[in-house]
Parts: sequence; structure tokens; C-alpha cells
Amino acid sequence: LITSTSHTEMQLCGAGLRHPAAGEVLAVCTGWKNAHPTKPTPDAGADGGADRGVSTVAHHLVATAGDHGAWVWDTRTLDSGPTIKLGNGRASTAATAQHSDESALAEAANEPSSAAATEPNSTKSCATTTGITPECCAAICFHPKDEHTVLSSAGATVRWHDLRAPSAPSLAVGGDDENEINQISVNDRGSHLAIADDSGAVRVLDARTGKTFKTLRRWGHANICTTAQFRPGRPWELLSGGMDASVIHWDASKGKPFQTISMAAPSETADAGGQMCNPPLVNSVALSADGARAAVGLADFSVAVLQFGKRGSTREVARFGGGHCHGVSQVHFPAFDPRGKVISGGNDRRLCLWDLSSIEDERSSQLDLPPSATVGNAEKINWIASRANEVLVADTSATVKLYEVH
Repeated sequence: LITSTSHTEMQLCGAGLRHPAAGEVLAVCTGWKNAHPTKPTPDAGADGGADRGVSTVAHHLVATAGDHGAWVWDTRTLDSGPTIKLGNGRASTAATAQHSDESALAEAANEPSSAAATEPNSTKSCATTTGITPECCAAICFHPKDEHTVLSSAGATVRWHDLRAPSAPSLAVGGDDENEINQISVNDRGSHLAIADDSGAVRVLDARTGKTFKTLRRWGHANICTTAQFRPGRPWELLSGGMDASVIHWDASKGKPFQTISMAAPSETADAGGQMCNPPLVNSVALSADGARAAVGLADFSVAVLQFGKRGSTREVARFGGGHCHGVSQVHFPAFDPRGKVISGGNDRRLCLWDLSSIEDERSSQLDLPPSATVGNAEKINWIASRANEVLVADTSATVKLYEVH
């Protein structure tokens, strides 16, 4: 079912990215795979040779992962399925991230230790992935400065993977086994990694060595930290959200918050009962490409929009409450309009596209306006990513859905 209040529509296209194994997909992210021009070899032939060192055009990759392992897809041959199997296990979709400089799609999930890496449609083992734990991989992201590196988390461990050598992680950093990692994010310099976990803390690691730089625990979340994202253009600033219904704007260099923003309603009078039943717990935070705004997906069925000001100030400028009838699990600024639009996905199996042009930057407003477009998804939505005019949705099925936006 597609409804639209404007000229914008989202439409399901194709069969999507079907994970080779049964189960749920837990994570997905996009990025560029750049081709590096090189000179033809002497024996390349008169035409330079098709694959002997001749420059090729940039193309997209897709990496998926779940309980049955992680997979890498080439978008030029999606119909043929994934091209490399990075691990074995069950399948599942729960996190998505976008690589800013490059074009590859990735999903992450469960992988058991010593998983055999095999080519699709083949029973021959071509590599062995070691050091992979049997826990579900809940988060994944690309390194913004290295197109060959993807980072994933399983349980309390973060792993660095080199796509040119998929036999084993090049680096693995473990944490507190009792506190699972919910999201990972690398700043746009590629220098530091933020980790949100069940303890409520945000750990900031050196992205090259994996050593802990800061642990943002004091003045932090009183409950589970569900999400942490670096602010584009401000490599030392990050936003975290948690089950304490708050968003914290951090100065990661000092380990102190600029500000804590409560997502609770300003007055809890007439709606106090509803607030108790559906408190505004923070499920997701996304930031616009220019770093000027943030969107927050809340368990009270709404989407909040935050505006960054000077000297670390942050304030809520809008609250969209007319699109979902269950908690909002994910929010995302789409590639086709990374400042003017926000896409939200919820436990009501619905995608909503919001137009931010109605927001007045000078004051906060409650906007119970309908979304610009909505589309029903077959399953509950775990994560959202995008590239060009396509929206990728990871849900509780084994297939990543592709929606075209017109």
C-alpha cells in the first residue's frame, strides 16, 4: 500500500537482496567501491586488455551478514547473488550505515567461529574466517577513508575486516561481555570509532589501533545506549541516544557533554497515561550530511528533529507524530535529499517520508502533519540505508527490500 500527499512516491522494486541462508538480516550499509586506474601490462593486447591492469569504472558493492554469515554483493550482478561468502551461520537484518565517500552496501549479522568462506553456488571452500563468535552481529559500518575496510560488531566485540583478504578480521577488540554493542560509527576523518552498548556508555576508540581513547560514562545515559553517531564535519562531536529517553550531544575530545536533551513531553498532564505506556525511548539517531540537523526515532511513535546551534547548543525544532502507530525503530536522511527529507521505519511495518521544509528553525513546533509518502513493508523494520534514489530496508525477513523513490 502506497499513499502520497505530494509528488513523491516510494515503490518496491525487484525481488530485493535475498540472503543465501534462511533467517533474519541484522545490518546493512552503503558505500562506494572506487576503481583505481593503472597502466596496461605489456601483454595486455592491442585493446589494453579487459582485465589486465586497465582502469575500470567505479561500481557498487553490497555486503550482507546474518546468522548464516556475511556476504559481499556486486550491484552489477545482483541477480546472481553474492559474490563472496565471508562467514557461515544464520541470517538476520538489524543495522545499516552509509559510507560517505564510496559506494558499497553492507549488512552484518551472525557468524560462528572458524566459518568457511565459499563462493556462492559452489561447495568448494576458498577461505576460512576465524575469530567470529556465534553471537548476532548487530552493527556494521564502512571506514570513511578506506574503501576496503568494513567494521562489524558481534556481542561485545568489534572487528575490522579487509575486503581484499576476507579470511580473517585484521583486528578485533573485545569489551565487557555482559554489555552487547548496539551500534558503531566512525567519524568522517576515519580517526575514531564510537561504540554504543548496553551499559549506557559510549566508548571512543582509535580507529587505527582499536585502543580506547575515552569512555563517555559520567554524565551519560542512565539506561541502555542504543545509538551513537558522529556529527559530519565535526569529528569530535557525537550524538548518543538511549533507553532513558534522552539524547546527549558530546564533546568526545574532552569526554564531556555539551548538552543533554530530554525527549519527554514538556508537560505530562493530560497525556501522562500515554507517556507511561509509550515513553519516548530513543531507538535511533541519524544526522544530515551537512551536520546541521539530527532526526530521532522514538518509541512513542514520533520522530523528533533537532537543530544544532553555536557553541554546542542543540534544540528540538519539530516533532512529527502523524505517521506511525507503533514505535519508530529507525530514522535516516536519504541520499537523494540528505537535508530536506527524513525516512522513518517502524514496528508498524511502515515507511514514512517526511518533508522538513515545513520546519521553522526559530521555534519548536509539534507537527501532526501526515508524511509526504508512506509505504507498507511486509515485516517490522530493523534498519534503513539509501543510495541515489533507492531506499534499502532491512527487516525481520531474510531479504533486504529495495524501494525506488519517484
